[in-house]
Formats: sequence, structure tokens, C-alpha cells
Amino acid sequence: MMIFVYNMQKMIELIRENNKNNKNNKNNKKIIINNIISPGSHWLKKSFRVLELIQLYNGFFCKLQQNSDDIRIIDLFDFTSRNPHYVLSDGHHISKEVHDFICSEVIKIIS
Repeated sequence: MMIFVYNMQKMIELIRENNKNNKNNKNNKKIIINNIISPGSHWLKKSFRVLELIQLYNGFFCKLQQNSDDIRIIDLFDFTSRNPHYVLSDGHHISKEVHDFICSEVIKIIS
């Protein structure tokens, strides 16, 4: 988890630096992150502690958003928890409906 946190923080720093240094950047740019989906039954059976680990990583994303004005999280975990039939049978890939949800959320964020 520590390497993941370090890499995410470094990536966000680089994005912010790029946004700040971009002379054509006239608008405030948002960093949009999809969190991890709610695991389907196949993934839950196959991977020990997967739900606990997903919640740990998604908690980190939530903290990122709470501490930053420029970060927005698209909550795929909540959406797929409410719509488990949109998670494919392997338990970790998503359907067209989830892609449509992501698209609509991105449009809300950038509009």
C-alpha cells in the first residue's frame, strides 16, 4: 500500500505541475479518479481479503478528495454495489452501463 500511496501522490504532483506550467491552461483543471468497483461474487471467492483491500484503497482515494479542491472521485464502488449486475461474471470487469455512468459523471465534473 505504501508504494501505491507514494506513486499516486507523485502522479498527482506531476499533473498539478504540468497544469501550472501549461501556458494555454486558462481553466482550473480537475484530476478525476475512478475508485475500485465492488467486487463480484467470483472475485470475492477467488481473492482472500479482496473487499477489505478495496475499501482500504478506496479510503485513500476519498482522503485525497477531501484534502484537495482539484480532485474528484467517481464512486464506482457505490454504483456497482447498488448495481451488482453491471459487474461481469469474472467479478472485476465492468459492463457498458458502468462506462456510461463514468461518462455521465465526467461530464458533470467538467461542465
